[in-house]
Parts: sequence; structure tokens; C-alpha cells
Amino acid sequence: YFRHKYTTFPTSLFDKYNTGGTIEPYKDEFGTWLSAFSPIKNSKGENIAIVMVDEKLENFLKASRIQLVKALAIAVTLFSVMYFFLLFILRGILRRENDDKILLQESFKVNEGMKIELQNANSQLVHINEVRKEMIANISHDLRTPLSTIIGYLELLKNEDKINDDNHSSYLSIAYNEAMRLNSMVSDLFELSKLESGHTKLNMEVFNIAELVHDVALKYDLKLKAKHINLFYNIDDNGQLVLGDIKYIERVFQNLLDNAIKYVYESGFIKISVLDEEGLIKVKVCNNGDPISNKEQETIFDRYYKNPSEKGGAGLGLAIAKKILDLHGQKIEVQVDGNINSFWFNIKKYLP
Repeated sequence: YFRHKYTTFPTSLFDKYNTGGTIEPYKDEFGTWLSAFSPIKNSKGENIAIVMVDEKLENFLKASRIQLVKALAIAVTLFSVMYFFLLFILRGILRRENDDKILLQESFKVNEGMKIELQNANSQLVHINEVRKEMIANISHDLRTPLSTIIGYLELLKNEDKINDDNHSSYLSIAYNEAMRLNSMVSDLFELSKLESGHTKLNMEVFNIAELVHDVALKYDLKLKAKHINLFYNIDDNGQLVLGDIKYIERVFQNLLDNAIKYVYESGFIKISVLDEEGLIKVKVCNNGDPISNKEQETIFDRYYKNPSEKGGAGLGLAIAKKILDLHGQKIEVQVDGNINSFWFNIKKYLP
């Protein structure tokens, strides 16, 4: 039985009889209705009755508006009371509003500064990523060049009947030299990666830096003569003892000397200085050559830097030198005075 006689109603009513629920408002000849249903089941789970509640939509909306107005009135009253109550309590805080505003403005300026710094850092990261990609491409090219040369000459040597003895010896020598160059480049890459991994342990010991400099320089005698380079020393050899990893410090000096020989003018000069400076020993390598630009000086020790004229290597010598000195807690710098390029580094003096 229903409160009113249905002549038309949605078929969705039947769908709700088994599960219960509500249906969308619908219209019939009596108006627009809201309906809710719930089945009454026996112990076997069978529907034995249906509870139905329906109400005209206009009555529901009217009642809802009345309730809404009442709730709004109560809310406004409570809000007003709470507002004046909080205003009374927070009166002291409101007095400091101006100070807080100044602090907020200062914080805003700081945040703006941090935002700019983050933007700059992000730009630098993007730049480093681009340079890294370029470096990988350059290194790949540098590795491929000697490898292609080696393969090419080895293929020629396979056809021994087509080459004479003189060419055979020449081709073999070229292939060998290119193989040694390739080995040096790969060794530099592995060494720099090892130094940057954070797992390198220094073997600190006391040694004479002047003797080390002399010993390393002697190994370059043939290279110096081949390029007609004059070598000068400025060493106060009074037994300058230093504390460091001799193997790595030797590599630093060797890399600086390699660099000087590579870029010195033909028939130019190289000057090696070992100076005592207040608890530190300063090792300096100077040469006359094309001056290093200010822009290059800013990135010359970066692992991604490579001189555009660099040939015969991956250009990692200075990056390796800097990383070694970083591990020693010392610095390496470049100075340019006219056409004199100078690289120098510090090492801790041994004080017994």
C-alpha cells in the first residue's frame, strides 16, 4: 500500500526493491518525488515487505531551506561571538602585526634570493649535463680515433705480401704508438673515476719534494730536447720534507710538466720552482706559450673541460691533478702573465 495511487512511475523502483536505496527524483501526476526503499527480509533472506518513504520535492526543498537558514543564523551568531572573543585574546598579537609584516617582507626577499640561487643552480646543472654529454662525445671520438688507426694498420700488416720491410716496420710502430696512446687515455678515465668515487685512500709519508721534482724532470729529457725547450730550476734544495702520498703527488707534477711541454712555444722555456711558504711548499711550473684566456682559467681544472686544440689524449690531466690535491686538502691554481702560463700547487711541509 502506498500513500498515493501510482499510475506512472520509473521502472528503477523495481530495481531497488531487493537491495534498498534511493532513486533519482521523478515526476508523476502528483508532482515531483523523492523516494527511498528498504526491503524487509525473513530468516531465509526472502523479501516479505518493502518499506518506502517518499516526499514531494518541493516540501523537501522548503524544509531544507528553513533548516539551512536556521543553521546559517546559528553559525553567524557563533562566528560573531568567537570572532570578538578571539579578537580580544589576540589583541597583543595584532599590535605586532606591523613587525610581523616587516619580517614577512624580509622573508620574502630571502625566499626570492633563494629562488634565484636555485634557478642559477638549476641552470648550472643543465649546463653541466650538456657539457657532460659533449665530453662523452669527445672522449668517444678520441678513443675511436687511435682505435681506428690501430685497426687500419693491423689490417695492412695482415697482407704482408703487399708491403715491403720498411713499411712493415713503420706500420707496426704506428699501431704500437696508437695503442699506447689509447691505453693512456683509458687509464686517465679510470683513474679520475676512481679518485671521484670517494674510495681512494692516501698513503701519507714523508719525502723530499725537491728530489721528486728532479727525478720526474729527468724522465722528460728527450722530449725537452726534441722540442728544443730550455729547462730552468728555482729550487732551494735545503732538504724540503713534505707530507703526502708520494705516488699521487708525483702524478700531479708529471701532469703539470706534460701540460707545459705540450703547450710551450717551440724553442721556448719551462721553469720549475719549489718555494718554502709558511708551513707549505709551493711547486710551480711555468712556460711561455699562448696565454690561457680568462674564460678557460675558470674551467680548466673541470673534468668536462677540454682545450679545443687538445690532441692525443682525453684532456683529463689537470682534472686528475686537482682531485688528488683536493684529497690532500690543498689547492692548485693557474696564473697568466702575458704569454707566461703558470700552474702551481701546495703541499703540506713536514714539521717534526
